[in-house]
Amino acid sequence: MDKLATVTDYLTEELLNTAPPDDKIQLCGQAALAMLYSRPVEAYQLAHLKIYTWQYDNVPEQWRRLYEEACLHLAAEELQKLIIPNGTDCNGIVGYNDQICESCFCRAIMHLDKAIFVAGAPGRRILIMAMFDKLEAFLDVYGEHIGPIVLNSRKSEALTTDHPIQRELQPLSLFEFQQHLDNYGGPMVIHDSFGEWPATRRWQNATYLLERTLGGRRTVPVEIGASYTSKGWTQEVMTVHKFMERFIFPENPAQIGYLAQHDLLSQVPALRSDILTPDYCFSAPPAPKGAAALTVGLDSNAELGEPLVHAWLGPKGTKTPLHTDAYHNILCQVVGHKYVRLYAPEEKVELYPMDVDERGVKMANTSSVCVEFVSSKGKAAEMDAEKACELEEKFPRFKEAKYVEAILGPGEALYVPLGWWHYVESLTNSFSVSFWFN
Repeated sequence: MDKLATVTDYLTEELLNTAPPDDKIQLCGQAALAMLYSRPVEAYQLAHLKIYTWQYDNVPEQWRRLYEEACLHLAAEELQKLIIPNGTDCNGIVGYNDQICESCFCRAIMHLDKAIFVAGAPGRRILIMAMFDKLEAFLDVYGEHIGPIVLNSRKSEALTTDHPIQRELQPLSLFEFQQHLDNYGGPMVIHDSFGEWPATRRWQNATYLLERTLGGRRTVPVEIGASYTSKGWTQEVMTVHKFMERFIFPENPAQIGYLAQHDLLSQVPALRSDILTPDYCFSAPPAPKGAAALTVGLDSNAELGEPLVHAWLGPKGTKTPLHTDAYHNILCQVVGHKYVRLYAPEEKVELYPMDVDERGVKMANTSSVCVEFVSSKGKAAEMDAEKACELEEKFPRFKEAKYVEAILGPGEALYVPLGWWHYVESLTNSFSVSFWFN
């Protein structure tokens, strides 16, 4: 196909352009750079090894650039497999079939995506986004049309509690929100605070989400397991379509899969255009005091110019363990319902923070208590006396910790103050967006 050959040539020509002297990739050395053109798989493996040698924030930029560049070369190789010398595509060629063509197409997309969510696309983001735009024209060739599918997010039961989170039934202005921060500053649920977002209508439609992700072919990192503190928890890279097919569409999926705390909206700008940054993120929270000033990670946080935006998409049963963050947070519930429970920073001792887990990861911002066993919407009703005694014996002070709780529904935003411990559990299929600010 002439058009596909043109797109492939465009990528190949861009990769032939020599990196300027000030490009950090030059620090990898000539041997590593030469591998990109003759042995891109080895260049990819070298960069992968280097990236996972350091904690991600400390990875030298040259190795992220090498990883990004290797991914682009591998994507070009996959696209080249779809073309023969006369410029036609692989369909109808001896030895090729639709499945092989689709596999090559998907692998090319996967390499482009990994350049973003693994390497952070430090040097080629514009090129990568241009490639996604160009590849969208070939969706009718590689893959079938996807019929309408609506996310199952039926309304959950109401929460009866003696410990409600403060609720505002009308949207607050930025001035009113600032007054709240200055006078009280505690957590708050704000109703109908982002009703103008196109996402409130579009994201209920799984077909729309698949269409915005190249027919579900975009690749994302998915957490497998009840939560990141669960035994056997792992991560897997898969297409959006496979993620939905395994975890979102089934009424009772065999496993829990969670697209959690992922910068999906930067990876897929078409979805980012469906939301707006809440004005509340541009408020001026007072400096943290007391226990909040001792929040884990606060001393190493730089001031943010723009909020950090994360997407959270998953089925009923996804859980974020009780933990604390060194940022203020506006959690916007776009689709479905979530149970949330919060504890003030002063309750830290009663929450039994972890130390270092078996993998050597510092977990001081996460509680040792499995809150799903005691939350109003978790397993409390099913917990037998033996488990209750075991919980109290292991964490005797936990029952003394004061908390507030709520169920978030579509169109509601939760303000989580810096340092407040919070547990979150999806009660239905759910799509949320969080905005961290300081």
